[in-house]
Amino acid sequence: MVIARALGLNDEEILLLGLSHRNLEALQEGRPIRLTSESHGASIPLGWTILIVAGEDEKSIVADLQGAGAISDETSVYALPRDGDLPRRPQ
Repeated sequence: MVIARALGLNDEEILLLGLSHRNLEALQEGRPIRLTSESHGASIPLGWTILIVAGEDEKSIVADLQGAGAISDETSVYALPRDGDLPRRPQ
């Protein structure tokens, strides 16, 4: 995995995550990737936890996260559903 923080045009902050094939295999096997500044260094903003997950589609990802207790009905979720079936709730 490659992790980098950079400043883009107009000083926009960019957090870049480059996933290796090994990382993609882990995601396909249902193993999420968890990143913190403690585990992955200063490229991850202090106090942040980034969780990378994958699934069949957006709806199944939300269902999996709810089933695991990672999010609730109260969690603000933004998804771009392909089938238009998932509610969009901006963060």
